[in-house]
Amino acid sequence: MSRAGLLLAVAVLLAACAGPPLYQPVSSPHSFGYAERKFGDSGLYEVSYRAPARTTYAYYATDRESDRRLRLAYDLALLRAAELALSRANRPAFFIRRRDNDVEVDIRRGHGASYGGFGRYPRYTAIPYSRYDDPPYAVISAQVTLLVEFTAARTRGSFDAAETASRLRRQYGAELPP
Repeated sequence: MSRAGLLLAVAVLLAACAGPPLYQPVSSPHSFGYAERKFGDSGLYEVSYRAPARTTYAYYATDRESDRRLRLAYDLALLRAAELALSRANRPAFFIRRRDNDVEVDIRRGHGASYGGFGRYPRYTAIPYSRYDDPPYAVISAQVTLLVEFTAARTRGSFDAAETASRLRRQYGAELPP
């Protein structure tokens, strides 16, 4: 195989391994992404982001990973609020009126199968199929919901929409679509 063909094959394999983009509209109730909803003519929006679920195999890491998932969900909900302020509402700033955090930690026990009796000593296995417990693992998911009010001027306690969007795009640059 030529060098160019090998590089092309590697590129195709890497592209196939890439998952969906981190910052996208939510497509189903159990997937990740952002969603927004406007409350009538009040100028309030509800902006939410569900972070991708993460599996960890250590009990001690669940708190740390929960914090990471929650931070990611908050940052990307904040990015969506900044984008809405600039594009739909045509406002340079916004306030967060309410923030709801939802973290789920689902601890599960794994099960595996052990087959005995292979090789030279099959008689030492009393049960040909026995189950043993794999280490427990946790599936962690987080969602942040913000109630946002857009404003015409930046005041104390408000977020500058352009600065917030720019900062978060720099922070998550490689993981966000252009």
